[in-house]
Amino acid sequence: MNRNFTRFAFTESVKKAQERYGTRHKAALILMDYPLQQRLKIWVEATIMDAGQDVELAQQLRMPDYEVRIERLVVLAIQARDWNCPQHITPRYTIDEIKALTGK
Repeated sequence: MNRNFTRFAFTESVKKAQERYGTRHKAALILMDYPLQQRLKIWVEATIMDAGQDVELAQQLRMPDYEVRIERLVVLAIQARDWNCPQHITPRYTIDEIKALTGK
């Protein structure tokens, strides 16, 4: 996908979220490890701010080899976390992992 389009789409959705809901949002991050059948749920409160509101943080987040103008910061404050039961997580593997496991 075109990186500029992705950036535009993300920027527009953040702008719309700010207009609709303000700058503080509840969110859940769900991190999956299919081969090990593990799921970590993290509940956060996200604060969206213009990069000019915390210039020092914006500089810390800058990647040296990626030229971009940072416009907004999304700061996640962790409220809770939970490891879930692996019972209903189907293991998934890449083709390379299957070849390594089967020796083919």
